[in-house]
Amino acid sequence: MSLATVLASIQWYTEGAWTLTAGRHLDAVPAADKSKIIEAIESLYTSPAARSMLEDAAAAGTLRVGQSLGAGFWTPSIAPAPSYFGLNTDEIDNLYWFNDSGVLVKADLKLVIAHELEHYRRVTLGLPGQDPENDEALMNGSNFDFNGPQVDKQNVVADELNIENYRRVSYHATLNNSLSDLRFGEFTIGHSYSYGFTVDIVRIGDDPVPLEDNLDMSARTDNSSDLLFGLSGDDVLKGGGGRDFLMAASRTISSGAVPGTIFFMARRTTIC
Repeated sequence: MSLATVLASIQWYTEGAWTLTAGRHLDAVPAADKSKIIEAIESLYTSPAARSMLEDAAAAGTLRVGQSLGAGFWTPSIAPAPSYFGLNTDEIDNLYWFNDSGVLVKADLKLVIAHELEHYRRVTLGLPGQDPENDEALMNGSNFDFNGPQVDKQNVVADELNIENYRRVSYHATLNNSLSDLRFGEFTIGHSYSYGFTVDIVRIGDDPVPLEDNLDMSARTDNSSDLLFGLSGDDVLKGGGGRDFLMAASRTISSGAVPGTIFFMARRTTIC
């Protein structure tokens, strides 16, 4: 298959053209957005991992794209739901995630599409592994998978496209530069909250609403390096066996079994 064949297989949504999953709304994709999406797919085709997913979707005749309403991007996740992507480049333009150097970076459209392609692949093939549950008790367990296969796949694509700075850590550790996410103003874009050290897991409190968080990594058995943000409320942050970075204003904090660092907004304290 060729790139031209993949591009020719794209079907753009028109009103009433497809049966949509309940609660998911689409609109026609504006011409400017079509150009951005096509450009992203052209770049993705140079990644072996992304090329394979694109060709599989094109071969199945299901590379269907609409403009998502009310969300930046999504794919129906329950088979046999209609196979299509909802993408909204304006919403995606406000999306940020943390890379593995603890830096808050702007989301990359190519990697968002790669993420959705992996969702599509797993739904259509009946494979396990969708979104990791955003459940505090599960996340506090010994071996919770914070990435899930979608983030793992988009990171493979990032490496193949030589945009490693946009690798993503943790499925739910995203921020949105909009009024709907009041947490965004607490962070600085481009700043490494791990001071350049590599992190394996990022957790952000107040998700989805301000509350008293208990971000506890002490049960983990893999010595992961964790970056934890408590934000508002009386939060408890607990590190584990790796090099952990705990960010808080006024919190009760346990450092875990090894030395770690606590960041109190304007200063940092090292636990010996």
